[in-house]
Amino acid sequence: EINPVFITKNNEILAIDAKVILDDNALFRHMDYKEMYDEKEYDLIELEAKKAGLNYLKLDGEVACMVNGAGLAMSTMDMIKLYGANPANFLDLGGKADS
Repeated sequence: EINPVFITKNNEILAIDAKVILDDNALFRHMDYKEMYDEKEYDLIELEAKKAGLNYLKLDGEVACMVNGAGLAMSTMDMIKLYGANPANFLDLGGKADS
């Protein structure tokens, strides 16, 4: 996100402020950003899941969702919504059901 943008008298465009969100799952590709990673900014359960090799995202609903694959997760969360509830989390075991 770049906001605000400033146009100089010479019609140059300058970004005065910018915000960047880094994907934690890609952090291993960008080790130069690792020093900016602060575990204190994350939910404790999300950190524990990450250490275990699981994909977990806390949501605001009331129905827990544990699946094996992101496609199944999306379908399951759609069904939860269809029946009038909201998912409380996204927990994808990611093909590790037999591990």
